[in-house]
Amino acid sequence: MIETIEKKIDGLTFKIQQFPAMKGVRLEKRTMTILTPLLGLFDDFKGLDSEVDLSKLANVFQDILVNLEEEFFITYVRDMVEYTFILNEKGVPSQLNSDNTFNSTFSAKSLVLYKLLFEIMKVNKFAFFELLGGGGNLIGILQNMTGGKVKKEKKLEK
Repeated sequence: MIETIEKKIDGLTFKIQQFPAMKGVRLEKRTMTILTPLLGLFDDFKGLDSEVDLSKLANVFQDILVNLEEEFFITYVRDMVEYTFILNEKGVPSQLNSDNTFNSTFSAKSLVLYKLLFEIMKVNKFAFFELLGGGGNLIGILQNMTGGKVKKEKKLEK
């Protein structure tokens, strides 16, 4: 049965509907293609004593975005939000696959978009996240894989 959940992200309320099975499989494959470079973070992974450097993680994400072809990524994002709606103050849903709704929702809020894409992956139980565990959030996944050892970037003192 296809489920729909409601999720608040940074003050905005979204209704996320699970994908039909074949669409989910196609999008999961595309997601794995995009996220595979993350596995390079674990080249030196030595089990529970390993650490993941968050600055290295940020660099990997930057490399992923730089190397993605724009049209591939735009199509991917459009396909990912196809079954997602934003609710206005009165609870009336608007589908995010409309350019007007998409633009008004995410203008100057790209972080909200990335958080939403992550939630869509969780709602659709993409195997990549299910297998890694960690409560479905990136830091939790990394902590689960490294036994709680996630190296944070040091702040520079003035």
